[in-house]
Amino acid sequence: MKLQYKLGIMALGIVAFTSCEKHDPFDDHMEPGQLVPTCYWEVGSTAVKAGEEFSFTGKYYAEDGNVPKESQVWYSINQADESSATLRLCTGYSYTQTVAATQEIRTAQSMATFAHNLATWDGYEFVIVGKVPTSSTLAPVSWMPKVWDQANFDRYFPAQFADSFMTVVKTNLLDETGSFPSALKSTYVNYDGFTNEYMTEINSEFGVNFPTNVEAGVQGKTKSDFWHFIVDTDGKTKRCEGVTAYVSADGEKFNVSYDSLDSEAHYKQGRVEVNRLDSTLNALYVAMGVNPSVVSHLGKEWYAVYKSSEWLNCRYEPSAASILTAVKPEYVDAVNAMLNSIPFDAWVYNKTETNYSVSFTRKYTLDSSFKVVDEAGNVGVASTKYTLDVN
Repeated sequence: MKLQYKLGIMALGIVAFTSCEKHDPFDDHMEPGQLVPTCYWEVGSTAVKAGEEFSFTGKYYAEDGNVPKESQVWYSINQADESSATLRLCTGYSYTQTVAATQEIRTAQSMATFAHNLATWDGYEFVIVGKVPTSSTLAPVSWMPKVWDQANFDRYFPAQFADSFMTVVKTNLLDETGSFPSALKSTYVNYDGFTNEYMTEINSEFGVNFPTNVEAGVQGKTKSDFWHFIVDTDGKTKRCEGVTAYVSADGEKFNVSYDSLDSEAHYKQGRVEVNRLDSTLNALYVAMGVNPSVVSHLGKEWYAVYKSSEWLNCRYEPSAASILTAVKPEYVDAVNAMLNSIPFDAWVYNKTETNYSVSFTRKYTLDSSFKVVDEAGNVGVASTKYTLDVN
């Protein structure tokens, strides 16, 4: 008898197979108490190249006078996908989204049948040495683009992947804690779509006042020049100069200029340096030099408000014990519209390496088993099962 192969046609990229309910004839022939063939096996390697065969050695014998009919190698096919994207548009904020999914795309079926007369008797049991085919469509898939291909992205990535990624990123960029304000600035500076013409449209639509006279490379007119806020790493002196006002816990506010105080404290009359500040202002001046974020003045504590862009509120928040920078409420809708205008591929484009920080991999594994059927229809199944990686 000839070696018979049964290999179904499998298309690359199939997510699921549709088939009729499988009927396993082995279950109909097995009854409690029946003696089934005893078998065991091993495979030559647990890795196989797509479209090629994997080898195995099977051993078996039948009991109670039963005669073996054939041996079979069965396997199911599992598909493992992993999709990943990393934020690259801005600095100061790292975010990677990964989605992994594994599913059985084909239930276990007999993929190779070996007639009993192909086996040899070694004095103790029958030995069958054979090979089992695989489909070339099971080759691994890897996609890491240098050029954006929306069709491939839609083919490989889950339907809501991009929306989920951008929702997380845009939500965090409006957070006033940690490095998110700096990352928001970086987004504004780095995205080429925020042109003067586009910002004019935003101003008109939302009644806000973003700069529309930005000129790349012109001192005082770059995107970065129009966005200012203070962070702890700037150091005390610089933070002193950035204070524009102080607010108390009960909401009282007074404006202040450290530069003006400093000039008055170091006023030169002739060759003599004279401090022209009164005692109250001098105490404020000294306190700002020690810790500009929190000062004692006029019998209570005051918290600094720092210089920032028109659409930002930068201030020391005592409950957080840190300087926070938030988009002003009247600008939130406009900033959201700006962030919503950025397409997914722009968020993940790596300008330094000139590629896109997205990756997709698809790999297949075969869950295999060895079975022996005797002339009476009794089925023995080897206890050892092997998972083979297809490469």
